[in-house]
Amino acid sequence: MKTLLEASLDGLNHQDQEGSTALAVAAKTGQVLMTKALLGASGLATNIKDKHGKTPLLCAAELGHKGCLRLLLGFNGINPDSKDNLGQTPLSWAARNGHEECVMLLLAAKGVDPDSQDNNGRTPLSWSVANGQVKCTRRLLMAGARPDLKDNAGWTPLAWAAAMEELTCVDQLLEAGANPNSTDDDGWTPLLWAVANGYAYIFEDAELE
Repeated sequence: MKTLLEASLDGLNHQDQEGSTALAVAAKTGQVLMTKALLGASGLATNIKDKHGKTPLLCAAELGHKGCLRLLLGFNGINPDSKDNLGQTPLSWAARNGHEECVMLLLAAKGVDPDSQDNNGRTPLSWSVANGQVKCTRRLLMAGARPDLKDNAGWTPLAWAAAMEELTCVDQLLEAGANPNSTDDDGWTPLLWAVANGYAYIFEDAELE
């Protein structure tokens, strides 16, 4: 493997039609040894984005390859909070896909914003609760993610959890102090979503207006 790398140094940062480099392919496929070898090669560019705006680190986080992610986070010069074309960060992708260990690694990394908002104003917490990722939601809340941060449509994470019928996440957010009376741009509250979906009882202990 080392011999092949040495023979291919001129093309080390070559991108395919999708914009992926060798490092990106290694990160996407969870090849820890290859990722380590590539990171040791002179002249490697680590933050090259593909046509979707995704870096190798983001790809590793999105797909849950914690071994590759750990290596990439430990490499000097890599941006752990880089946004793709949708404005989503590695933490957003890891959280929405339920990769708890990747979420933990990213939250421990310097420069990662747990409240980073994408092009639609959605945060990692918003994506996590909407997809019912209970463990990732717990990690984000423990790290101080804001439970009432609104997206571009005025939806809070609690509104998303209620609308998507993710009851455990609704409970987590309420325990974290999320506002059940927050209104979106259409005047809907999380409680209205719960009523519409037939489980208003989840808010019985909340302070409603």
